[in-house]
Amino acid sequence: MTDSELITLIRSSPEKGYRAMVKIYGNYVYAVVMNRVRNIAAETDVQECVSDVFIEILKKAQNLDEEKGTIKSFAGKVASARATDLYRRLTRSYSRTADENEFEQLVSNIKPEDETERKLESIFLWNKVTELGSPDSDILIMQYFYRMKAAEIAARLSMSTAAVNKRSLRARKKLKKILEERGGYFE
Repeated sequence: MTDSELITLIRSSPEKGYRAMVKIYGNYVYAVVMNRVRNIAAETDVQECVSDVFIEILKKAQNLDEEKGTIKSFAGKVASARATDLYRRLTRSYSRTADENEFEQLVSNIKPEDETERKLESIFLWNKVTELGSPDSDILIMQYFYRMKAAEIAARLSMSTAAVNKRSLRARKKLKKILEERGGYFE
């Protein structure tokens, strides 16, 4: 579907246009938002932000001009702006809720050598996960870093839920073998 067809559809039937827009640009907008708030936002915050992006695009669709740019570029700009707003809102709320005494106590219990070892192990694990290759690494990342269910992963990767579960199991077995050869990871 071209941009002009999509704009016409949005103007004639906002509901159908919204669905088409989400189908075409949903993964792109999700990726833009997730890239900005990956380590701070919960999945529900991300989904809400993505919905807000599409609602804003839908509201402004009446005034979209193809000569000023594509819908994709507009969606990217809106997604980036909303994700930045979400990031700022979440970091402000986290900084307000932190108790200084609790923070000092937490920091005093962390030894630099332990923290360094933990980071090195995390880097090692991340490298081994990415070495598994696609779609195995994608499945594990979505499961354990984004906390997505097998059905959600299956929909994103155009696979069956059973295939996702089977690949996840095989990938975890490969990782376990690698970690055991290294002398253990989770000691």
